[in-house]
Amino acid sequence: MLRIRPATVGDAMAVSALVLPLAREVVDAPDATAFLATLGPDGMFERLASPRFAGLLAEDGSGACGIILMRDTTHLYHLFVRRDRQGLGIARRLWRAMTGAGGSTQGAPARFTVNSTPSAVEVYRRLGFEATAQMQHSDGISFLPMVCERPLNACPVTR
Repeated sequence: MLRIRPATVGDAMAVSALVLPLAREVVDAPDATAFLATLGPDGMFERLASPRFAGLLAEDGSGACGIILMRDTTHLYHLFVRRDRQGLGIARRLWRAMTGAGGSTQGAPARFTVNSTPSAVEVYRRLGFEATAQMQHSDGISFLPMVCERPLNACPVTR
C-alpha cells in the first residue's frame, strides 16, 4: 500500500538515499560534484527545513520510494521515484497530491516550471508539461526547461 505524506527534516537521510543513486545516472560530466552534494543528507536537510520548499514523500512496505519537492510553490525542484517502483504511477500521484490537480483549486490558474533531465522529459510531458527552450547544459547536468501552464483541474495527466 502506498502512503504519501509531508516530507520532514527527519526524512533527509532517507530522501538522500533515494535520490543520489538516481541522480548519478543522469549526470553527464565530472563537474557535477556541486550538484550531487546538494542531494546529500545535509543538502536535503537544508531544503526540507527551508520555508521556500515543500515536499511529499511516498512510502511503501519497503520504505521511501518517491519524493516530490517544490520550490516557491511553482517550481518542481525534484521528482524522483525509486527505480524498482517506476512505471507504477507514483510520480503522477505525488504530482497530483502536491498540486491538488483533482480540481480542488476550482480552476485557479497555475504555472509550474521544471528543468527536466533528458530521461524524464516524457514523464513530465505526461504530467502536462511542455518544453520552453532547447536542451541546456550547466554544472555537468543536461536539462530541458519545461512549463505546465493551465488551470490545475485541467492539467492533463496522461498515461
